[in-house]
Amino acid sequence: MKKEFVMSLSQSYRQDLLNATQLAEQGMLSPSQQAYCFEEIEDTKGTAFYPANGDELFRKLRTALGEKAQISERQRAETELHKLGVELLFHTYIDRFTFAEITHNTAAHKYDAIIYLDERVTNEEKRANAAAMRKAFDAWLEESGHTVDPTALTEVPDPCEGRFDTLAGAIAHIEHILRYPDLLLII
Repeated sequence: MKKEFVMSLSQSYRQDLLNATQLAEQGMLSPSQQAYCFEEIEDTKGTAFYPANGDELFRKLRTALGEKAQISERQRAETELHKLGVELLFHTYIDRFTFAEITHNTAAHKYDAIIYLDERVTNEEKRANAAAMRKAFDAWLEESGHTVDPTALTEVPDPCEGRFDTLAGAIAHIEHILRYPDLLLII
């Protein structure tokens, strides 16, 4: 059973590298997708999980990345969400485990406010990342003309994902978490 799992994961990583190279050749490999390849897959080198032709696949991927500029994380998110009928209103990206966004489900006319802080880093790094996201959020508020209405803040069943009836509620949620990031920290 374990051998089958190892082979399955190795084959999955191989396919992921092939897909990533194809996306990179089109200029469509976002930073989080690149990080997945170079942080998760490449870190398996020297183990049974590493694809048999992993070195060759990584050379091809690096070549493709060097030949064409790639899309931003925001562009990737907008493209994926658009397919689902969701509009991306606010997005800030630190890394694939640390980002915040506000989206609008146009069919249901609901808003989501999501914040992820990488749990693998120190609390000081989490606070620094939250401060960087707060700066981007404040800039978005100023640019978009939106304001924070503290009275719109409501309880959310899951602190990482909320569904809001109004944009004001989603904005208040993001603002509150970024103002008080320790609410998401495990101390």
